[in-house]
Amino acid sequence: MPASSAKTQSFPRPTRGTQRLLRYPIFIIVILIVLIELLAYFILRLGVIIYEAIQILFQCRSNSILWKALKNCKSYDEYVELAKDLDLNNGRNEWKFDPNAYSYDTQIVSQNLAEMKLNQQNKDFVKLSENLIEIFNHILKWFEDESLYTQCNYGTKYIVEEFIDNVENSIKRIRNCTR
Repeated sequence: MPASSAKTQSFPRPTRGTQRLLRYPIFIIVILIVLIELLAYFILRLGVIIYEAIQILFQCRSNSILWKALKNCKSYDEYVELAKDLDLNNGRNEWKFDPNAYSYDTQIVSQNLAEMKLNQQNKDFVKLSENLIEIFNHILKWFEDESLYTQCNYGTKYIVEEFIDNVENSIKRIRNCTR
């Protein structure tokens, strides 16, 4: 009987060597690595915040004269001139050159613009009026999106301005045509 009871009875195995030595140091090392990464992240975020604050400070100082003049304009022509200068100084004009926007389909706008110009050159007022009907029913509402008019102090994308100018010219040509 004593032999069988010895087999069923188990004794706890004592922790030896590396088990006892590295149990807590590995945990501490992992925690230290996580804390160091967290500290590095906060230092990086603080650096970004300081950099952005310095950029805004210098930008505001360089444009403060233009902003004051823009706020104190006496006429629309003066406002347009100062707003264009401010957009040029702030680098906002690059946005105007990119014809792509999420609020309208660039390809359809370009096709209608080319068709409108062709009909104006050929003095085909019937096709021009059909094109304008299509534009007023479907396309012109795309240009009502606020995002097209909040990026700059004056104007919007050049393709939009050109399109609206051509619509206006087409209406004038149809109004003045003689049959």
